[in-house]
Amino acid sequence: MNLGNQGQTEKLTGDLLPVSFGEYAEVLETQLEPRYCQQTYRGQKFFYSATNLWSITTYTGNAGGTPFVGLWNPSYTGKNLILQHIFAASYSYGGNVVTCPVALYGGPTNAITAASSNPTNALTLITSGNNGSTVRCYTTTVLSGSSALAYICSATSFYTVATGTGIGSSMPATIYDVGGAIVIPPGSALALGGPVSGTDGGYYDLSLWWNEVPV
Repeated sequence: MNLGNQGQTEKLTGDLLPVSFGEYAEVLETQLEPRYCQQTYRGQKFFYSATNLWSITTYTGNAGGTPFVGLWNPSYTGKNLILQHIFAASYSYGGNVVTCPVALYGGPTNAITAASSNPTNALTLITSGNNGSTVRCYTTTVLSGSSALAYICSATSFYTVATGTGIGSSMPATIYDVGGAIVIPPGSALALGGPVSGTDGGYYDLSLWWNEVPV
C-alpha cells in the first residue's frame, strides 16, 4: 500500500506511479461528488439569510451595535463554526450621493442577551431549535451585551450617483467562497454591517453559510 511521499525527492515513473499520487508521490486531489456535498449530507451545514435589509444605525463592529446580520456561537456549544460562504447583493432606492460598503466583523464576545432566531439546516431545510445547531442568529437587532468585534474583510458595496434621482450602481449577487479560512469558536460572534445608516445606506440581501464541527 503506497502511503504517499515518504521523503523521496526523485520522480516516480511508469508502473511505480500509483493512482491518485503525483510524480513525487504527493497526494492529488480527487473529487467524486460536488465539493461541499459531504458536510451537507452529514447535517453539518447551516445557513442564515435575510432580504431587503437596510441599516437602522451604522455598524463597524462596535459593542452592543446593530449589524445587518449577526451570528453568535455561545461558549457552551462545544462546536466551531467553519465559515464557508458569504452571499451578498446590494441595491439602492435613491437617497444622497454616498458609497455604501458592507464589511464582516468577528471575534470573542460576552454573552448576547438579545432575542435571536434559528439558522436553517442545509440538508433538511428545517429552521427550528431542534435542527442540530446551537447558534444564535440576528437580523438588524441590537446585540445587547456583545463586545466590540474586529474588522475582517469587505463583503459588498454600491455607490448612489445622484441625490434624489434613485440612480445608483448595484452590485450583482456575489458568492464569496471563504473555504473555511474563518473559524468562529465557542464564545465568539460574526456580523455583517456598514458605516452608512438609513435608506441612504442602501438595501441588501445577505446570507452566511457555515459548517459546525466539534472542537
